[in-house]
Amino acid sequence: MRDGHRSLRKHGLSEKLRISKIETGNAAGISIIKLSHHVQHMVDRKQLHRLLGGTSPEKVKPVLKSFWEIFLKLHPDCTVKKQFEDGTLQPETTIPVYFHMDEGRGRLAFSRIFYN
Repeated sequence: MRDGHRSLRKHGLSEKLRISKIETGNAAGISIIKLSHHVQHMVDRKQLHRLLGGTSPEKVKPVLKSFWEIFLKLHPDCTVKKQFEDGTLQPETTIPVYFHMDEGRGRLAFSRIFYN
């Protein structure tokens, strides 16, 4: 893995992301990359289209609005519904993110979280 990362860095294909710490009560704590920092990093590098299925924020607005209309019919108790109703969030500019946790099958079988 280190060799792969070294090669990516050598060819300019690796990005430095802001690392935050969560204090857990022990000396080490937990290092994380906040989703908001990752998205801001993409915006700063004009890469937001990667999170939007390869399209621009303007072109994806009707798709996002349609997504939320369907999603809220299926999940009427979702917490974003109230935020849409009171105007603190707009459906056409709210990007849904899906998290999936996997226990892993490798030698060490650590838990992993993936998001799309």
